[in-house]
Amino acid sequence: MTYNGGKKALVCGSCGYQRVLGKDNDQIGERALGTSVSFDAFTFGLGREMQAYKCGGCKAHFAQVPEEAASFCPFCQTPGPEGIQPLKNLQPFSILPFTIPYEAARSKLYGWLSTSWFLPRGIRNIVKPETLRGVYFPMLVLDGFTRSTWKGQAQFSVMEVQKSGPVQKKVQEPTTGYFEHFFDECTFHLSSGLQDRSLMPIIGSFRTREAVGYDPSYLKGWTIEMYQKKESDGINSLNGMMDGYINGQVKRRIKGDDVKDLKILTEKLCVAVRVVLLPVWVAAYSYGGRRFQYLINGHSGEITGEKPLSLAKMLIAIGIGILLIILLVLWIRL
Repeated sequence: MTYNGGKKALVCGSCGYQRVLGKDNDQIGERALGTSVSFDAFTFGLGREMQAYKCGGCKAHFAQVPEEAASFCPFCQTPGPEGIQPLKNLQPFSILPFTIPYEAARSKLYGWLSTSWFLPRGIRNIVKPETLRGVYFPMLVLDGFTRSTWKGQAQFSVMEVQKSGPVQKKVQEPTTGYFEHFFDECTFHLSSGLQDRSLMPIIGSFRTREAVGYDPSYLKGWTIEMYQKKESDGINSLNGMMDGYINGQVKRRIKGDDVKDLKILTEKLCVAVRVVLLPVWVAAYSYGGRRFQYLINGHSGEITGEKPLSLAKMLIAIGIGILLIILLVLWIRL
């Protein structure tokens, strides 16, 4: 943070956070993270000409370079996405490039499909190689330093000896303290096209520390999801996550069986916010009226996805299981 004489404040060059200096400089107060981050100084757009699309099925927004027209939605396979103007998204700060090529992703897809006998017949004819698409999806990443003070009443259980015998009583005493923490790379995904049930199992496998500085030349040949979620929603979610972590750490530091009337005052300083593009291979398909997604981390190769199950095969397996139990019971009785 650098001191700005005109504003008489310390100003963070990354996010625009200002800390006014004055007689109350050393006082700890609560500052809402959502109101302390300003996006006015940020650059918007992808830094090159892109054709944006909106899917008529899942309503996802995505973009590709103009010479690579999209014939279907990579998130749900709905054909004929509508060409639109790009959304006003923050320009990415960094990007984690694809290192898993198409051939390797296709091999992983077929290997994944061949691991379950319960898949419906013909599913391999539905999930075709040409539906596999490399997509960069946006992740909001936050760093921040916090310092907190607390006060409350710590409660203890004690045994008091009386004429009638020992009696358990509750006593309490004032407790105060200080806690500080640096939150490094807290993440909130901004994707609307990727299903949470498919994305969340691999969300932690993206090594964002290996991301490189954003360059629009990375985008050619790939689909880029344009996020529709508000940046403020992500900030508020991360703010709540930070508060929850601080609350848990403070309670761990308070001696006693319980704590009452706990009040925590937190100041969040020098908050840095950025958007990072992360790579994922997507194979989307529909079966039985449901939409499924198979995902591969395009950098590390981690796989996730929900498989449809054949009811007929499940009934056969159950029937075989029941038959084996009956045969076992008969054999024991003989």
